[in-house]
Amino acid sequence: MSLFALLEKRQAINRPVRIGVIGAGTFSSAFLNQVRRVPGMKVVCIADLAGKSERACIAAGWPEAAVEMLIPHPVSTKVPPLER
Repeated sequence: MSLFALLEKRQAINRPVRIGVIGAGTFSSAFLNQVRRVPGMKVVCIADLAGKSERACIAAGWPEAAVEMLIPHPVSTKVPPLER
């Protein structure tokens, strides 16, 4: 059975493969452009330190409403000092 057929089965039972994308560079943008057309795959989150996630999704043709659901709210990258 082909990978595409397996993904179609997952789509039919409403159990898509959930995907988190790290980074919004060239490779991720190309992936985001294609994953919209593949059944059985669902991007659930995109994270990028440079803040390019939203632009990458919109450039790949994602609707803005869908983009807002994928981009996590900014979090602090500062690590608190260890208590000794």
